Amino acid sequence: MQLLTEADFSKLKTENILLLDTRPIEVAAENIFEDALNIPWGNTFLEIFQNIVSSEQPLVVICEEANAVAISKAILGSGFAAVKGYITASELQHENTSVIIVVDAQEFTIDFNYDEFYLIDVRTTEDFEAEFIDGSENIPMDDLAAMSQELSENMRIYVVGATAEQAFTATSLLKRNGVELARTVAATFDEIRETGIPIIKPKKANKTIS
Repeated sequence: MQLLTEADFSKLKTENILLLDTRPIEVAAENIFEDALNIPWGNTFLEIFQNIVSSEQPLVVICEEANAVAISKAILGSGFAAVKGYITASELQHENTSVIIVVDAQEFTIDFNYDEFYLIDVRTTEDFEAEFIDGSENIPMDDLAAMSQELSENMRIYVVGATAEQAFTATSLLKRNGVELARTVAATFDEIRETGIPIIKPKKANKTIS
């Protein structure tokens, strides 16, 4: 994967390039690049990446040089051949940036009890049907881009997922589609459950014996 300069990136911007930011949540949240999709590098990176990025989508990866080889192997090894190269965040100082507000499980519980917002759960339908936070709506990751068109840009939204990384990626996807007030709950669903927040576990229908 080739190291790009800011000049290289400026030329590529005219080619419908996806800017894929792989920096950690605590770093990227304070410096979200306009139109970037954020998938933090780690154990869940490849699963999330394959779920929402087209194999034919040309992309430029934002990462630190220390992670470039591992990220390149993961992406290319999955059959994604349209990687134009990688660039460090320091080379993008002239790109517009914004912020994603991130809360942990405890902060989310406080907000849940005292504030009003629309709660989106981006886990799979199967996981959601097994248990979900009271009042949440399930929009799986692979449906989120299309569904975001139906959300108001002024809606106050919190996003939960199976992992913090999944929730953060979903929030960045919403921001790319104009939903500015989305917040990430940076916790696993297990960590959220442990706070004592109201969890609904639908009873399975009893099997009838014929």
